[in-house]
Amino acid sequence: MVLDPPAYRPTDDPSDLMWYFQRRPKRMSKAHSISTHAHLLHIHDIRGDESLHLSEQIRQILPDSELILIALDPTLLAQGDMAIRFRSLPFHETEQVDISSLIAPQGSTDLHTPLPAEYSQTEYVQYVNGVLTFLEQHKNANRRVALCLMKKDQWLRDASPWDYLQMAFGKTMFDCIQSHRRQFVIEAFAVSSAGILHTPLGQANYNPYTAAIDDPYQWEPLGVEAPFFWFFQLLEKRALRPTNRIDRFLFQEQRLRIYMPYILR
Repeated sequence: MVLDPPAYRPTDDPSDLMWYFQRRPKRMSKAHSISTHAHLLHIHDIRGDESLHLSEQIRQILPDSELILIALDPTLLAQGDMAIRFRSLPFHETEQVDISSLIAPQGSTDLHTPLPAEYSQTEYVQYVNGVLTFLEQHKNANRRVALCLMKKDQWLRDASPWDYLQMAFGKTMFDCIQSHRRQFVIEAFAVSSAGILHTPLGQANYNPYTAAIDDPYQWEPLGVEAPFFWFFQLLEKRALRPTNRIDRFLFQEQRLRIYMPYILR
């Protein structure tokens, strides 16, 4: 079954979504039964610039949010601060493409072109540090932060998300994130909403001129489910801990031992 990729639609105004996710057993067994869970998510979709600048609405939403996804997009770095190069896009088969040359000019209102690069590494660090510092000031024992390193389809080399964070955004950003990890749980994920074409060059399945999927029949997003599965797994393991002290002593270890973890790619 071929799914229709969503059209490029930037987040103009904050929107609330309700997502229902259910993990169903493939067969009947104690492990499958224990690993069967359902989750109802209240999603707040908010523009990145509003998040980075901690708008009043963000300040109202963040303190009670248990899972926070922060998307870090290296193509939004100012040209002089791009510390890495990117994989060829489909229409350039023999050369490496400078993504910044494909970015719409400042002031452009054409929504079918990529967003302008407008942040220096220093600015990016300041904004992200501001968000994480705000979270530290508003404690939430159940909070988890997922750093989503975008554009995995265009990475020239395979690297762990943490290595890529340092390569793309610099050591200052890396050190900033690590310092906040002492206060609450932060994990990094490599993601791509476009995916990669099944070609010898493994090009990004993305057309920067139209901001659309290049081949809908090969649309396979990379890693976009991983932050959610990571969070679901934390919630599910927490739910398997009995509240009664005796039950916890007798059954918790057994339940967690046969629990079936998610496959995080």
